[in-house]
Amino acid sequence: MDANQNKQYGQTALMVLLFVWWVTAWYIERIDFLARPVDLPYVADIVNPIIQSVPPGLQFILEFFSFRVLRHVVPFAAGWWLARRGALALIQELYDLPDQASAQTFLTRSQSTEAPQGGTIAIRRTEFAKDRLQIPLLRYGGPGRISVKQGDVVWTERNGRFQHVYGPGIHRLRRYENVRGALDVRPQERVDAKVTLITEDGIELQTTLAVTFHIGRGDLLPTVADPYPFEPDNVYLAGYAETLLIDDHIDNWETLPLKLTEAVLRDIVSKKTLDRLLYPSNPELRPHEIVKERMDRQSKVELAKWGIDLVSTRLGALQAPNQVTQQRIEYWQTHWRQHHRAKDVSDEAASLVEIEVGRAQAKAAAIKRILEGVRDGQQLLTSGNTDDVVALRLVDAMARVTQQSTPNRGTQLLGARIEALRGKIGSNET
Repeated sequence: MDANQNKQYGQTALMVLLFVWWVTAWYIERIDFLARPVDLPYVADIVNPIIQSVPPGLQFILEFFSFRVLRHVVPFAAGWWLARRGALALIQELYDLPDQASAQTFLTRSQSTEAPQGGTIAIRRTEFAKDRLQIPLLRYGGPGRISVKQGDVVWTERNGRFQHVYGPGIHRLRRYENVRGALDVRPQERVDAKVTLITEDGIELQTTLAVTFHIGRGDLLPTVADPYPFEPDNVYLAGYAETLLIDDHIDNWETLPLKLTEAVLRDIVSKKTLDRLLYPSNPELRPHEIVKERMDRQSKVELAKWGIDLVSTRLGALQAPNQVTQQRIEYWQTHWRQHHRAKDVSDEAASLVEIEVGRAQAKAAAIKRILEGVRDGQQLLTSGNTDDVVALRLVDAMARVTQQSTPNRGTQLLGARIEALRGKIGSNET
C-alpha cells in the first residue's frame, strides 16, 4: 500500500465519520418542519406556506441544514480550521518559510503524490545558493519538478543522504528529495598569474600557470544530443569536494584543479636547483618541458581521485628575481675577468720564456760565429799580422750576428760601430 492509497483511505474514513455525526445530530434534534411551523409574527405568514409546499423528500434534506443540526457540525469545522492554521504556523517555523502563504503552498505540494503542485523550478547554477534559500522545493525537497539546462548537472539528497544525479531536462523530485548542488560540466579554465616557487637551493621563482578541466567523463564521448557527457560517480566526488575556510567561505571543486596543480609544481621545483632549471649544462635537456610533463602526469592522477579530468595546462617561463639575476651577471662577469686575467698572465709568461730562449739562442749563435771567425783567422795566420787577422775575423763574425738579428735602432748603431772598427783594423794592417 503506497502513500497515495493511505491518503485516500484516510480521507474516506474522515468523510464517513463526519456524515455519521451529521446524521446523529439530525436524529438527536428531531427536526420536523411540518410539526413545528414557524411562529414568529409576520415571518410565519411567509415561511410556513413555502415549507408546506415543499415535497417531503426535499424537506428531509433541508432538515440536515437546519441551524440546530449544523451547530453540532461547527466544532468539527472550527477544529479543522484551527488545526490547519496551527499546522501552517508549525511548518512556517519549522522550515523557516517567509509567510503562511509559502507554508500553504509547501503543505499542499507535500500532500500531493501523483501530480506535484506548482510550476517547474528552473535551476540557475550561478544563483543556486540564493535560490535554494528562497525556494522550499530546492531546500526541503519534493514532490515537485525541476528543469536543468544544457551544460549543467545537479545532485540530490533525501534525509541527508546522496540520492540521484540529474542532467539536462525536466525531472520530478520524490517526496523530501531536495537539490543539494549544481555543477557546470563544460570545460573550464583557471589562471594564476603569480605562482611562487622555491628551488632546492632556496631561490624564489615566479611563473604563470593555467589549467583547463571538466567533470570526469569516463569512457563517454560528446555527441550532438549530449555535447557535455558526465559520469555520475564523478559528479558525486566533485560535488562533495568542499573545504570550509577560516572565514566560513567554502572552496568547491572548481578551485581544486589549480590548487592541486600548483602544489605538484612546487614539489617538483623544490627538488631541483636553480642552475638545473634555468642554466642547464646541456641545453638539449630542456628542463622547462621536463617539469611541465611531470606536472601534467602527476596532476592528472591526483585530480582523478576527485572525479575531475585535466584537459591541458600552460606553464609560463620560470623567472628569477631581478636581484638574483643581477648577482648571477656579476658572478659571471667576475668569473670571465679572472679567466681572461689568468690567460693574459699565462700568455705573458710564455712570451717571457720565448724571449729568454731567443736571447740564449742568440748568445749561443754569437759565440758560435765568433769561434768560427777565430778558427778561420788562425788558418790564415802569418808571422807579422796575427793579432790583426784574429781581430778582423772577430769583427766579421760580430757583423754577421748583427745582420741576422732583428733590425732596430740598437742593431743599426752596433753595425755602424763594427764597420768603424773594421775600418780601423784595416788601416792598421796597411
